[in-house]
Amino acid sequence: MRTSVWADNDPAAVSCALLRRLQTELAASGTKLLLVLQYSLTRAVLRPPKAIIVAGCARELGVDTLDLWEDLKGLRDRSSEQFARLWVSDDGKTFGHMSSLGTGLSRNA
Repeated sequence: MRTSVWADNDPAAVSCALLRRLQTELAASGTKLLLVLQYSLTRAVLRPPKAIIVAGCARELGVDTLDLWEDLKGLRDRSSEQFARLWVSDDGKTFGHMSSLGTGLSRNA
């Protein structure tokens, strides 16, 4: 069973177009948009270039942005054990989405 299909497009350009559309629609109703940038950082040493592009689009559109790169990187560099607890994992080797502890970073940032 196939669970996803790869599209032949530029993910950053698609994300920027969707942000523009969403920001326009929400602004018309007086609703603020917040973009939260989360990263797995399990292998990443540098901030992903596509995330930099999307964050730039958000800034240009006036979208409030919460970028967790520095917080996550700092925690990973200080304690791999604490960092691992930010993610849901069944085997301690493969990490999925953020745990409730990881989500708490967004609330406290």
